[in-house]
Amino acid sequence: MGEFERARAALEVAVEKLPETYPDSRFYLGATYFRLGEYNDARTELESVVETGEDTRLLRAANELLRRTKEEQRKAKWYAVDLALGGAYDSNVLYEPEEDVVSGHDGFYGFGAFDGMLYPYRSSAGHIGAGYHFYQSIHTASQDSVLRDFDLTRNALSLDLLGRYNLGATGLRTGMSYEYSDALLGHSRYQQTHELAPQVTLVESSITATRAQLTARWKTFPDFPGRDATYLNPALAQLLHIAAIETQAAVEVGYEQNEAESDLYDYQGVSLFAGALTQLVASLYGNAGFTAHFWNFRIIRRTARTGGLPAISG
Repeated sequence: MGEFERARAALEVAVEKLPETYPDSRFYLGATYFRLGEYNDARTELESVVETGEDTRLLRAANELLRRTKEEQRKAKWYAVDLALGGAYDSNVLYEPEEDVVSGHDGFYGFGAFDGMLYPYRSSAGHIGAGYHFYQSIHTASQDSVLRDFDLTRNALSLDLLGRYNLGATGLRTGMSYEYSDALLGHSRYQQTHELAPQVTLVESSITATRAQLTARWKTFPDFPGRDATYLNPALAQLLHIAAIETQAAVEVGYEQNEAESDLYDYQGVSLFAGALTQLVASLYGNAGFTAHFWNFRIIRRTARTGGLPAISG
């Protein structure tokens, strides 16, 4: 009847004093909290229903409502902050000294990244966000100090727009993001990039969605003007959400083309990505993925040079 405050009072008594009404009373109390915007309490009740593990209509309804609760809870925040720390081993760091000779080096590096986003507007209909990104890598080189020239510092400012439209059982999600970044390589100004990324998500349902997107970058290199380039990467992704086991998965295929001022840095090819995020224990999640690029360096193969594109994707 829409009288959620009255329902709340009665259901809270039932959950507290009448355990024989479980799991129904806990489901309806969770649904009431959801409608009142009290998402933490809603999650507590709905998760108790899901944990029963009985494959019933009630369990399936609780799973779906729990997914919506988490989504609305995330959208209700006016900020988002991510911090990442890690390390890696690179089997072939490309280094280009001033004498224009390419040599391969292997080495370890550590990295840290910070992402912050503020949302002056955020709701189930979409959002407007502005953010800042910082990335720093530090190479360790016990035998070859030249690797320190690949320490990367990156600062970026971004703008993110998203709108969602309900179309019956499915939805349409459109978005556009813009980012300007400035990168230092070995403490020298290296690359400036303008990136525009429009996207549209089609056939969105509770468990799956198909997304088409385009990433366009305009890259300039103050000390290497021949590398200045337009980079295009159209891609198509299939997304999957399995609420019962708290898993999100994605498969994406794309086409890449880099058109530089010098033919030496032109390349084209395809990219593939597959990955999944799944719950391990409580609030601990595991993330695993695989990315492959198949590039055709037609011009580079016809020259004496064998490289010249340091990886700075961090």
